Amino acid sequence: MYLLIIFLALNWAYQKYFGTEDSDNAAETGGGTYVETQLLSTTPHEAVRKVYKHVAQGRADLGCGRFTASAARQFANNFDEPNCTAAIKQLSTEVENMNAYAEPWFPNSAYRTPSGDHTTISSCEMTVEGGPSLGVFTLKQVEKGQWIVDRHEQEPNPCPPPPSEDVPTPPAAPTG
Repeated sequence: MYLLIIFLALNWAYQKYFGTEDSDNAAETGGGTYVETQLLSTTPHEAVRKVYKHVAQGRADLGCGRFTASAARQFANNFDEPNCTAAIKQLSTEVENMNAYAEPWFPNSAYRTPSGDHTTISSCEMTVEGGPSLGVFTLKQVEKGQWIVDRHEQEPNPCPPPPSEDVPTPPAAPTG
């Protein structure tokens, strides 16, 4: 019996002091805003991936926190909803495969370190499966090296096919 109590106490202590790195819970990360506490993603592609994840899960409380107030209004307007919460809740009903949708594929360019404090990621340049494409995200770097969606724009849904990579053939040489 004592061994079980010791084991449970050690497990609790380990989780409390080491826990997981990826927490969306403000109570676990110390509360406050991203200005005082690390709450947002530290890379632009991860910030966009989190939006997809929260839409997949219908977690408007977390998803809308990934946007500035003006970008959240743009996001809602772009999906014909009155606010960000309604937009995420509506979009989550269109998700057919939560796991695939929460983990979109990003092109290599999305992994490059931006040269400034703004960068743009287009959903049409990503591979999004299991739900709707969410448009163009312009992200801004804020306190503590975190990235927040600062602007949102619509894109066609479904996205147009990528441009053809056919190499044009040179004109035939004149015969004569």
